Amino acid sequence: MTGDERKVQILEHAAEICARKGFSGTTLDEIAKAAGVSRALVVQHFGSKEKLYGELIDFLFRGRVPALGETVAERMAAGDDAGVFFAFFDEVMTLMTEKTETSPLRLIIFSMLEQSEIYRRHYEKRFVGNTRILEEYLERRMAAGDLRRVDSHRVVIAFISTMIQLVFQHLTFPDLFPRREVEATMRTSIELMTGGLKKGVI
Repeated sequence: MTGDERKVQILEHAAEICARKGFSGTTLDEIAKAAGVSRALVVQHFGSKEKLYGELIDFLFRGRVPALGETVAERMAAGDDAGVFFAFFDEVMTLMTEKTETSPLRLIIFSMLEQSEIYRRHYEKRFVGNTRILEEYLERRMAAGDLRRVDSHRVVIAFISTMIQLVFQHLTFPDLFPRREVEATMRTSIELMTGGLKKGVI
């Protein structure tokens, strides 16, 4: 294996263990054993468990920023407010659930609880960028007179908070919160939210 291939192999095994046991409950020795390499090689590639964990979150996202998906961009161009938010939700839902056992959301939640600095880096790298894209879309729609003037940041934070809660429920209890029910709930929430942004609605 090349160095890069070996690094990916280590990250794949680290994802499985950390998603199950969390950051604090996982050791470099466990990761090395699962990947079939020495602990020294893991340290050589990553330096420390903290750096490995930070790279792991980046690896699971693979540079994807959901708000830049083609469908989201198309809905924005069409001025389809509900469509923008549902397309964004669909991108996030797919990313977070395509591999349920190693979902990026699991690692993000563990980082919130156990490694606040790693979560802060994730927040600044992805969360802020996504919220800004959605906020700028709403600001453009308000400036054009299509939506009433509100605090766009609060609208987006409320939307994302609802979305993450529903995705987390689906990941945790898929039998109680199947995807079709989560999608239907999210669509209802989005329709109420965007409907309330229309001019003339109090």
